[in-house]
Amino acid sequence: MGRKGYSSTTIKTEIYQRAKKSSETRGMTVSRFIEQAIMDQMEGLEDFKDVNAIEAEMLHLKVRMEQIQKRAIERVKRLLEERLKMEEKLRHYAEHLEELVQERTKELRESQEKLLRAERLAAIGELAAMVGNDLRNPLQSITNAAYVMRTFYESLPAEIKKGTDFEDAQKMLRIIQDEVAYANKVVSDLQDFAKIQGPDIRDINLNSVIRDALSEVEIPSNIRVITRLNETLSRFRADLDQMRRVFSNLISNAVDAMPDGGKLTITSSKKGDFVEVKVQDTGVGISKQNMEKLFTPLFTTKAKGLGLGLLICKNLVEGHGGSIEVESEEGKGSTFTVRLPIQQGERRQ
Repeated sequence: MGRKGYSSTTIKTEIYQRAKKSSETRGMTVSRFIEQAIMDQMEGLEDFKDVNAIEAEMLHLKVRMEQIQKRAIERVKRLLEERLKMEEKLRHYAEHLEELVQERTKELRESQEKLLRAERLAAIGELAAMVGNDLRNPLQSITNAAYVMRTFYESLPAEIKKGTDFEDAQKMLRIIQDEVAYANKVVSDLQDFAKIQGPDIRDINLNSVIRDALSEVEIPSNIRVITRLNETLSRFRADLDQMRRVFSNLISNAVDAMPDGGKLTITSSKKGDFVEVKVQDTGVGISKQNMEKLFTPLFTTKAKGLGLGLLICKNLVEGHGGSIEVESEEGKGSTFTVRLPIQQGERRQ
């Protein structure tokens, strides 16, 4: 069958009829007309005698078409891949939208809390600077009065001292002195936090500073103290008062962490370019939740205190170019490590 359902006989008949009609119009036979038509077509092919050139051109065009097709396919493939990635990303965002909102909300809440805490600390600093001296004077007066009264009671005759009233008075005086000492510490913490001065670097004996800090803390009889101090650290350069404050605070915290007794170990050593001082206790330890807040201003687990002690220690150590780290496990104890750079602290020979 030919095109559109015609048979080959029908097509031949149609061609013949058209040729006959055209030949009659031009006044020639049908065979002559067909021959002339073939000759006309052959003349139009004179420019294409070089079959090899035609084949080469066709091959070149074929290669170019294949390259264009390949690039087009690759581009479509990339577009499809990008679309799939975008759809996957949108699907991920859609599935985790609530989580993302919660995460962003948490970040905003934390930023707000930090801002509020900074404003609160700034207010505390201003207040401490204004009232620090005003509080020091009456506290010192109370301390002096308690000392005078205690001296007076001690000078009384022995028969008077045997009475219950005398013992009660002595007890009250001790309470007054202890509470005044605590109040003085609170004022000192506030003032130190309000304005921490840069370190006054000078020659010090680091081991002596540690021993002095240890002597300032009242150690209960049920706590055993072990010191392992590297004697080569006897010559060091740092701020004596600030270092004593740091170690005194860490030792005091270690003692507070062992209400039922335990072991307090203090070591000093050289580690590369740093000096390390470790204060280790076998106390109650610190929970993971509290570890994250340990150096947060105004955070404390103690019944008394402002929660500024460790933060002040951290600031003082960092002021020397060092760092303070803590390791702890609940029920087993904690270890605070103070690291100070030797190149800054050690005196050159």
